[in-house]
Amino acid sequence: LDGRKNFEVVHNGLSAAPFDQFIRTVSKADAAATLPGPAGDRLRVVAVGTVCERKAQHVLVEAAAQLAKTRRDFVCYLVGAREGLPYLSYVRHLIRARGLENV
Repeated sequence: LDGRKNFEVVHNGLSAAPFDQFIRTVSKADAAATLPGPAGDRLRVVAVGTVCERKAQHVLVEAAAQLAKTRRDFVCYLVGAREGLPYLSYVRHLIRARGLENV
């Protein structure tokens, strides 16, 4: 998969113990309460990673636009925006163009 030699796998780079402990001690409701935006019964979709063409977050925006035609009981978060990237401007434009500012 690493045809361009632009990443390296660090096996066991993170200990799973802190994650397991968090899952055991924090409820879904408590974890959800830490997210910004409206609470309630809305499904939350979170995409974490630098917003860039390679990760194609515009596909999530387009999928949200299709879904929003029939329902509005969800919200999407793109975590990892870096100001100044042309792709981020493109994704923001799509969000506005599709009327998804509140989604």
